Amino acid sequence: MTRWRAVVAGFALAACSEAIVFLLTGRVTLVGGLAGSAFAGYLVGPDPADGAWHGLLSALTWGIVLIPGLVALAVVGGGTLPFPFEYLAPLFDTPGEATTGVLLAVTLPNVAVGILGSLSRERDGRDEDGPGGVDGWLDTENEA
Repeated sequence: MTRWRAVVAGFALAACSEAIVFLLTGRVTLVGGLAGSAFAGYLVGPDPADGAWHGLLSALTWGIVLIPGLVALAVVGGGTLPFPFEYLAPLFDTPGEATTGVLLAVTLPNVAVGILGSLSRERDGRDEDGPGGVDGWLDTENEA
């Protein structure tokens, strides 16, 4: 089952971090989406499959906002492609290759960092119990 709070938190982190990067550099990267995906994976729990799913959903929701923004920047301000794509675009010869390359480059890294976020949560859960017997940072279950 999808935990939408984790997806929204990942989206929020992606939007905030990407806004900071844009204000500092004037360029759009995909780093914010990766950070948001990892955070969503962490929040959802220690299952890597859940982390992958929620990392992907977080990235897709961020992409729904980012892509029209990139188009507007390209039309109005003469913006360039986001960071990794400006170097990958010359490698594609056909529209099919470009579509496949962009879709894989946008989804697979976010799935991978979502899994890493979940594995980080699992590692935090294995750490020694903190004050009050709480495992990890976000464990809400009380031990009896």
